Amino acid sequence: MKHSLPDRLMRAARSLRLLLMLAMLVMAMVNVWVWVYGKSSHGEDWVGLVATWPQPFDAHPWTAMTALSLVSLALLWGFWRLWQLMGLFMAGEFFSVRAACKLRAFALSLVLAVLAGLLAAPLLLVIAWQQGAVPDTARLTLSLDATDLLALLVAVLLWMVTAIMAEARRLAEDNAQIV
Repeated sequence: MKHSLPDRLMRAARSLRLLLMLAMLVMAMVNVWVWVYGKSSHGEDWVGLVATWPQPFDAHPWTAMTALSLVSLALLWGFWRLWQLMGLFMAGEFFSVRAACKLRAFALSLVLAVLAGLLAAPLLLVIAWQQGAVPDTARLTLSLDATDLLALLVAVLLWMVTAIMAEARRLAEDNAQIV
């Protein structure tokens, strides 16, 4: 059974869809910029763009740029799923299987983004080290910061929300059969 969103929620969903599209566009442009200019700084005064990465990646900047692109791809996929979810909400699908799948896909994209950010660049450096392109004295570190932990927490919470949505849907179908 479909319902319509109240006007204020419809405006919010429409605005979020617009912001998600803008975020996806900016993320794609930043990735292109990093691949063109690499580790650099551009801009003056109050507007600027700075791309940096840890010193061990300076000898092989493609490792950091590839890791950034993998994180961006995971987030782009997640943002696209959220964009689709807002479309479903606007169409009146709140607890549908499709809506739960879109939200679950976004949660998965957050996990993939954290894993890509954590593992991609070090794994690429290990591959370069195996080929002799990185000095034996180079140190490899993995770091998980508060932002990563927060993203993982949000992903777990969203995963639980999708489980609750599925259970609510099942209960609604059971109730409809009884009546």
